[in-house]
Amino acid sequence: MKFNTTKCLGLLLFSGLTVSAATSGIGTVRADGDFRVNNVTVPLTATVFDGSGIETSNWPATAALKQGGRIQVLQNSRVQLFADHLVVERGATRVGNLPGYTAETQSLRVSSMQPGSEAQIESRQDSVIVQSLRGSQDVRTTTGLLIARVSPGKTMFFQVKTGSPSNTTHVAGVLETRDNVYVLTDGTSGVTIQLIGNVPTGEVGKAIDVEGSLVPDAVPAGGATQVVRLTSYKRVAAAAVGGHGPSGSLIAGVAVVAAGGAAAAGLAIANSGGSTTSR
Repeated sequence: MKFNTTKCLGLLLFSGLTVSAATSGIGTVRADGDFRVNNVTVPLTATVFDGSGIETSNWPATAALKQGGRIQVLQNSRVQLFADHLVVERGATRVGNLPGYTAETQSLRVSSMQPGSEAQIESRQDSVIVQSLRGSQDVRTTTGLLIARVSPGKTMFFQVKTGSPSNTTHVAGVLETRDNVYVLTDGTSGVTIQLIGNVPTGEVGKAIDVEGSLVPDAVPAGGATQVVRLTSYKRVAAAAVGGHGPSGSLIAGVAVVAAGGAAAAGLAIANSGGSTTSR
């Protein structure tokens, strides 16, 4: 009888520890085969905690967080998982139905405030691919500067240009006036920029290609998200303003290219072992 009592107490204690560990976790991860959590091989399922590293090989792993939504770590990928964000260290990850949840990689942050949205974020050798499967996705720098809005069904390539000043901007769109300021919505990134300096007022209503420098502390107006001091411009055909040109855009030192453009093809070749993309 004494043995049974001790055994029962032991089982209760073990159960209490298990429940305590589960409640302190941020969610669970499941896969059809083995995966790794914090460099330890795990079969089928595991509880994960804030900062857990998840690594897959032959099977994708799906994380269900306590706040809802779904995160899928695709094959041969590695992420570090937190309650409010994840870091894509290698490979591709899908984030679905987690408004405000952020995926970080290579100095970029991807998120959506729309319920039901879903995105795939892939970290390659020196570029990031963001595909919006449902809803729109905002791509920002680590300082919070918006550099692209990826529309539903669209895919964009991003590359942090280490050889360029972080405030360098090169975009193209139709020059407009709003609230007594001059603005331009970039045809590639979808970002609206307020232009200051020697703005070509005679080009209002026309498509132009502009270069300039970001003014970090300026407060934008006219529905813009940033202010750029113009250094040069040229008129371009309206057809050239759409994200499929040879070079894409450069916003705050980050190259932005829509899938299907020649520059996107160049990034894909560079990251698959071809010639290195110039910086």
